[in-house]
Amino acid sequence: MLDVVIDNFMLQSVTEVLADGLTDGSTVWPEIDLVADQHRWREVPAAAVQLDALFQLLIELVTRDRLLFDGGFRNVWRGQIQLHLLEHEGLLSQRSFEPRSPRAMAIKDAMIEECTVTTSIRRGHAENVEHFRLRGESKDRLLGTLMWGTAGMIARGCEAEAPYAPHPQRSAFLRATAYSTSRPDAVRQTLDWIDGERVRLYRRAAGKADARVLQLVLSPLIVQLIEACEGPEELIPTAVQLRDEYKRLRGWLEEYQQALDAEDLTASLKKVRELEATAKRVAGDPAEADFGSSSVSIAMSMIELPVPMLKPAAVRHRVGVATKLNGLLVRKRGEASLRGLIRKFGATPNVEQDVMEYFRQRAAEW
Repeated sequence: MLDVVIDNFMLQSVTEVLADGLTDGSTVWPEIDLVADQHRWREVPAAAVQLDALFQLLIELVTRDRLLFDGGFRNVWRGQIQLHLLEHEGLLSQRSFEPRSPRAMAIKDAMIEECTVTTSIRRGHAENVEHFRLRGESKDRLLGTLMWGTAGMIARGCEAEAPYAPHPQRSAFLRATAYSTSRPDAVRQTLDWIDGERVRLYRRAAGKADARVLQLVLSPLIVQLIEACEGPEELIPTAVQLRDEYKRLRGWLEEYQQALDAEDLTASLKKVRELEATAKRVAGDPAEADFGSSSVSIAMSMIELPVPMLKPAAVRHRVGVATKLNGLLVRKRGEASLRGLIRKFGATPNVEQDVMEYFRQRAAEW
């Protein structure tokens, strides 16, 4: 199954933004300078991180079978009706974990060691360990939350044999330390590929090949969800409805995950070639695009996608998946959609500007 362990910190953030709206203030973002051998905290708009967490939850909801959460932290989102409805429908599923089992402790220790990439992190973590021993709390709470909190969630993912979907701040920390999980995640790999490809295609379309040119490009699933909703309160229910539309794609992703888990190189590369073929067709490179050995060409939306001679049911499945991949790649960038959502939250113009800049910077990372 395409399960994922969802970050309790993410559920808490989503609960807060749906109940209270966007925060007018700042939070901190981890930055690591390996050359200078130090880490630092950069201020970013709190509203942007709240939306980032909400968007991540929505994407996981559409593309996964179940979102697993640690029942011991249910209190962080108690009272959020929409999340309780997800649990009632079996999409948000409680799990009991053993965070202090020998295996979990070994996983956490290994993750902390791998993420201790600068002298300043090593020193700060050592101080937190000693401070916690003496006073029962971290000296540097931000670093403690990132190190211990993230390590604990990764251990839960290992116990559940499922990938971990981190809160954006924790995700930034993992990227900055170049931490990589041992289990490949077909969903995340595919979504990251789609996001990166969309940025490149839109740069090309605008004649802006220079990566320094900031162009906001949202996840296509988020653009679709925003445009289907009248207000923020409809985002989660609409994501649930959207699951039916992406059922075939989830099946394709499950096949990809099974190939990765089995270390089946041939089957895994076949999925990669299908992705690449779709991108090449969208970019107008028919000589390069090959979605299998083609002898039939089926028109879809903006492209004509060749498919192999298969039984009718198999053809429908392949074309259905290809259509979705194509649709995700060519969906509009989402700048106007995001601006509209921010205004529906009732945010101030300053918050709106800060959030838009945050997501431009995120796109520039590709």
